[in-house]
Amino acid sequence: MARIKWNGNQALAYYRPQAQRAVNRALLVGEGVSKAHMPVLSGTARRSVHIEEGTSTSERVTGQLGSSIIYVKWIEIGSRGRPGKFPLAKGLDAAVPALKQELKALQ
Repeated sequence: MARIKWNGNQALAYYRPQAQRAVNRALLVGEGVSKAHMPVLSGTARRSVHIEEGTSTSERVTGQLGSSIIYVKWIEIGSRGRPGKFPLAKGLDAAVPALKQELKALQ
């Protein structure tokens, strides 16, 4: 069997798209968990939860989970004596094991 020698840049170029897909899939899991834990009055806050697929740079792959509604931060951390519900944090907590599982599947 022939062995292939890659330099670091070739390895990054090969694995970067796969890693970006793994991050995006893990964020989809986090989005679902965040929406499930978001309290619903009118549904606006739940509908506002979204992911933004990140861009690959030479050193990292990224993605974001968040909301564009300003009052989601008060749902997240609490206000006026009400405790926070932390739906986005729960979503990110669910995304970490999902990312580990996706990366493990790449090996």
